[in-house]
Amino acid sequence: MKNTHVIILHGWAISAQNEVKWAHFRKALSENGIASTFLKLPGLSSPLEKPWSLGDYVTWLEEELGSQKNILLLGHSFGGQLAVRYAATHPEQIKKLILVASAGVRDMSLRARCKRFVFFYIAKVGKIFFSHPQVKSFFYKLVGEHDYEVAPPVMKKTMSTILADEIKTDLPKLACPVQLVWGDGDTSAPYRNAQFFLNTIPNARLCTVKHARHSPQFTHPSEVAECITQFLS
Repeated sequence: MKNTHVIILHGWAISAQNEVKWAHFRKALSENGIASTFLKLPGLSSPLEKPWSLGDYVTWLEEELGSQKNILLLGHSFGGQLAVRYAATHPEQIKKLILVASAGVRDMSLRARCKRFVFFYIAKVGKIFFSHPQVKSFFYKLVGEHDYEVAPPVMKKTMSTILADEIKTDLPKLACPVQLVWGDGDTSAPYRNAQFFLNTIPNARLCTVKHARHSPQFTHPSEVAECITQFLS
């Protein structure tokens, strides 16, 4: 696929090694003739001096992309949430959009609602409850909020702000073709969310990766690369 180039927005992981984790998948894309540029998200691949909102990330992406046209944009998890907001507000720039297990739509299952209730209740009254580090660590692991536990204060506030900013109203505004890629074993962005995205986006298709969880591009790089190749061709 000559002259095919994808811009990648990674997910929510605070690590200087984010780009390294994507190497095998990017190699699989390259073997299919697709070049890629990996953008390091502020706060995740490099520190932030103050909390950011989703709007701040959109402004940052505006500066990164400039006046480019016909962009092929790929976003994973939080990167997908950012990609959707950007594509909805900059339709003239985006040619095609690829969303891998996108975040940005709140899970409304009973289990998820109970977890949020416990998490935010404890967050309000938790000074005494969290006085012991081991108790604090156990709680965050119990509710599946390890990313929040290990985040520095600036990123805790950023994460809270991002989680509160859903993209439900952005999805129907997407004017470009959209490829959804989802692992059927995903529990972070539950697989049932894929059907919501599929039904809400005007021009979307879904590629289900069997026996994959939240990062199928890492566990099934060749399969995801092939799905994307078919979409872009």
